Amino acid sequence: MMVLETKQLTKHYGKIKAANEINLQIPEGCVFAILGPNGSGKSTTLGMVLGATQPTSGEFTWFGQGNDHKIRRQIGAILERPIFYPSFTATQNLKITARIKEVDNNRINEVLKLVGLYERRDSNFKTYSLGMKQRLAIASAMLCDPKVLILDEPTNGLDPQGIAEIRQLILEIAESGKTIVLASHLLDEVQKVCSDFCVLRSGRLIYQGKVEDTGETASVEVEVKSPQKELELALNELAMVTELRQEFDGGFKVVLNEDANAHALNAALFDKGITVDHLVTHRQTLEEKFLEILKNEA
Repeated sequence: MMVLETKQLTKHYGKIKAANEINLQIPEGCVFAILGPNGSGKSTTLGMVLGATQPTSGEFTWFGQGNDHKIRRQIGAILERPIFYPSFTATQNLKITARIKEVDNNRINEVLKLVGLYERRDSNFKTYSLGMKQRLAIASAMLCDPKVLILDEPTNGLDPQGIAEIRQLILEIAESGKTIVLASHLLDEVQKVCSDFCVLRSGRLIYQGKVEDTGETASVEVEVKSPQKELELALNELAMVTELRQEFDGGFKVVLNEDANAHALNAALFDKGITVDHLVTHRQTLEEKFLEILKNEA
């Protein structure tokens, strides 16, 4: 089942097309990343599907049912850095949030344990680190036990430890069966937690696919090194090698055609009397795929 489908979803601000005819499908149970440069339409798109921004045209559907307020109550979201009362404790702040969202207080301790703040539940919000504040925001979004959790730049401004904590929390929430949608600039973090992603550029959806597929359609790149001087000549003679670059002392990076791999390269070099002492396959990262997509759509 698709938890969210958009059809020709569009938002114009005067002559500016912040989102332009976006057709997006987000499957149930995935961790879905919305990627794109600044101004690409990520926050605008999330704002529309959450009812915070009125579309200029187009439509969207949650859970195949519609998009009214009652249906959106099944969604927890953090679009901007949330505001809590600095001199109130985590528990007190969540009680206020529960009252606003019209949910019972009986989940407060549960969500505080989920985000790792139960032991600090009686500490004032102003004593929290940035990472703890973000975790409390996620706890607030989880109060209604949503089917979908939406996070806009959840690790923005955090130090490496805070980023790692939020990453682990996202994985734990995903393992519970929730669908998570996040917008992020940190492509390395997205690759670690997300199963699916899309790329927006200038308000247009230009790509959607699975994170695990980012390297499958790319040519294989292999680092190879040998103490034998004949290595470069041998590599140039191999049909499987489509590109050859000298990258380090005595070593090369070679791009292989789609039918070849490091094992085949090693065997072919051995047949030519070349013994390698360094052979490493380089897989395309999400960042490289992202940049490739943007370049192809320029």
